[in-house]
Amino acid sequence: MVLMPTGGGKSICYQLPALALEGVTIVVSPLIALMKDQVDALRQNGISAAYLNSTQSMSEQQTVMQMLQMGQIKLLYLAPERLIGEAHFMQWLATQKVSLFAIDEAHCISHWGTTSVRNISRSAS
Repeated sequence: MVLMPTGGGKSICYQLPALALEGVTIVVSPLIALMKDQVDALRQNGISAAYLNSTQSMSEQQTVMQMLQMGQIKLLYLAPERLIGEAHFMQWLATQKVSLFAIDEAHCISHWGTTSVRNISRSAS
């Protein structure tokens, strides 16, 4: 676990391992603007990244999910609600090669509670 202030370089703590590991790294972030900024910056550096959130059309979301299935995404940013609020999504995600989960905002954990975090851990293993 890494606790650092905003702008302290937390992202590099999961972005570098994501590049070294096989599969996709799932990054949980409740902030849509931050997701977009992170994905834009990663793409500018030639890293395959995407996000799934409520600003996207169903068609855009399906494209991201297809790219993930084909192994074309190294980092996927999701809102906490997507991860724990949609049972079918977690079931689908369990069929993908997930190498790492990163929680990019600590208040996600307190919002979910320990039971939800345990369920995510079980689904990932």
